[in-house]
Amino acid sequence: MSDNSFQKPDRDELVADIAEYLVGYIGEGISIKPALDNFTPNINIDGITELLEYYFLLTGVEIPLNKPSRSNYEIKNTPITDIHGSSIGVRDFVSLLKLRSRSLDPETKQKTEIYQGQAPGHIDWNETIKNRCLTGDFRGQTFAVQIQQPTIRSARNKILVELLYTIKNIYTRFDKRIDRNRAPQWFYPWLKEEDRIPIEEIETQSAVGGELEHPGQREREPINLRSIIDTTLSRTQLSNLDRVSISISDAEIHQVRGDRTPLYREAAELLAMYRQLVREDLDEDLAKRLLDSRIIQPPDNDEAVSTLYEMYWILRILDTHNDSKRSLFTMASDENLIAKWKEDDATYLLFNDWDGKYNDKEYLRFDIPTVEDLLPEDDEEGDQSNNSRSEREDLNLRIRNVLSNRYRLETTVFGYNPDKKTPDIVLIKLATNSETPQIERILVGEVKHSTSIEYLRSGIQQLLEYGAFVKVGEDAELVSKSDKPFLANDPSIIGSEEVELGYFVGHKGVIEGNGPDGINILGFEQKPERII
Repeated sequence: MSDNSFQKPDRDELVADIAEYLVGYIGEGISIKPALDNFTPNINIDGITELLEYYFLLTGVEIPLNKPSRSNYEIKNTPITDIHGSSIGVRDFVSLLKLRSRSLDPETKQKTEIYQGQAPGHIDWNETIKNRCLTGDFRGQTFAVQIQQPTIRSARNKILVELLYTIKNIYTRFDKRIDRNRAPQWFYPWLKEEDRIPIEEIETQSAVGGELEHPGQREREPINLRSIIDTTLSRTQLSNLDRVSISISDAEIHQVRGDRTPLYREAAELLAMYRQLVREDLDEDLAKRLLDSRIIQPPDNDEAVSTLYEMYWILRILDTHNDSKRSLFTMASDENLIAKWKEDDATYLLFNDWDGKYNDKEYLRFDIPTVEDLLPEDDEEGDQSNNSRSEREDLNLRIRNVLSNRYRLETTVFGYNPDKKTPDIVLIKLATNSETPQIERILVGEVKHSTSIEYLRSGIQQLLEYGAFVKVGEDAELVSKSDKPFLANDPSIIGSEEVELGYFVGHKGVIEGNGPDGINILGFEQKPERII
């Protein structure tokens, strides 16, 4: 049953809220890799910089090769505009490159050369007299002449070459990352021919999911953007430039952004945007575009939006520690670590879908009891035949049997996997200055993108199980030095000093009252207080 008066947040609402948070955290070292793994399963993306580079290549649209301009094309999927306010992207820039690169514009460089008996240019008399005195030419047969010599080594052409090589390096690295049998089709404009699925199949996917702009919307035969890049770099005057010696300052880029020639003006704009992206300098609009792009492209279905909702709450929890004394560490390539920071005398680790292991050490163990753990012991079974048990003992025995039978039915009938124990959110507070991880306190959180009361009730049990049965891992210790195997000293779970629980549901309106201390039950748009 679900309360129809309360609507869980949709994909667009979550994208907008997440983007607002990402602007503040991406540059500090937060990782969204766990979420990326859900949305881009066929490629291993190392981090946000690599993600932004792929986003950069996908800006714009393909323009038919016989069209000299973008005049009839509306380009929306790019944050880049030139000084005239025209939207530009990498894909349309490369599409137009084939026609534009036929007449590259070399600049002229003035130099002075000595000629014997002739002067094919403007004579520099000061240099002429100086040279005659040095060489003893008293008959006046040598002339120092100023020559205008064309050169490709201009700031404009250096910027163009740097941009083209940057693009090439990105798609070359992409090739090394992917599973060649399952190339991600969101990179379709830059895929090799053999990695592309047929256009008809893409059209079917687009009609069903509404997510992928297939090349048939522009041309029946997709444009080979890679070929245009390779041809431009190898068959034009640009191949004479030694890229190793190229050094381009931001000042040069700024100057060329005002160039009269569209080819160079746009190249400078694109290179400037690329440098902004690799600095992870995002504004809110750019963060929204990234989250809404075909790279991350969480489709509008329950599973993908639930993952976005997990990210939303992870960022909300992180924001409860947003004070001036906190400093985020640079992220490693850990699969599930979202953020790590030091605050006061403690170190915090924030995980998503975590199994309890980090840096080859077992910090926590989420051991949900098995059927055998819950079955009565032999002496208890014998007690069932007599009437000496108290009502409380009988009740406890019945509860254990209910749980054991439930687990038996879940595993044998409904395919429940007891080995998959990864809470949606885990935040650990560690004491510092110790080689062995010293756990002070943890938050275990479950996220339910739902307003269905029946579904939310079932989720509460899962959360309580995590809190009740989580143990300190083999490679860690509890600061309180408890001799019990469980992290929560208090068997009642809720209110334990060591374990805090979080339950994050689809809307605040389905929550009728406050839960007890030790468990945070919150809905969309509610702001949590300081957590652990």
